[in-house]
Amino acid sequence: RPDASNVNFGAGEARSNLAVVGVGSGGRVCVFSRSNAHLVVDVMGTFDTSTSWEAMKPQRVLDTRSRPANAKAAANSVVRVSLPTDATFAALNVTAADAEAAGYLTVFPCGAAIPKTSTVTFDAARATPNLAVVPVRSGTTCIYTSARTHIVVDLTGSTTSAAGFDAVTPERLVDTRIGTGGTRLAAGSTI
Repeated sequence: RPDASNVNFGAGEARSNLAVVGVGSGGRVCVFSRSNAHLVVDVMGTFDTSTSWEAMKPQRVLDTRSRPANAKAAANSVVRVSLPTDATFAALNVTAADAEAAGYLTVFPCGAAIPKTSTVTFDAARATPNLAVVPVRSGTTCIYTSARTHIVVDLTGSTTSAAGFDAVTPERLVDTRIGTGGTRLAAGSTI
């Protein structure tokens, strides 16, 4: 087990993060928790070795703080994000900032149904980022927000070829809060 962490959290906090991990035998990955915690795992897609990403200096493509009158995205709304690329897939660092209530952001292809999974889970008034690798349609992607918040999006990479990346509709694999795929993790346990 590596010494590095993928998600750091405090007591009572909901935290999320995207992790790109190798898959073990039987198509499995392991998650270790140093503390008692519920666990939610969503699969977003898979890569193979033929995928070639265009590395780029992070470029800000959305910041609602710079809108007229500092306008936050409304609760239960969708924000369309234009990307300066002809990419098929993009890597985006998505941040919820200065939220007025706890909630979540979901990044998804514009024109598709809003998935029932979250990309960023956030608390009120706390800036919370997450990396998302998303399909791009006609140079855009969309973000749903469940609570009124500022949204900041930085483009960090892209590819114009779908070869080697198998995007799937996000699917919840584990949610120990409701008994899907296991129960609450005890301190020092692995699921």
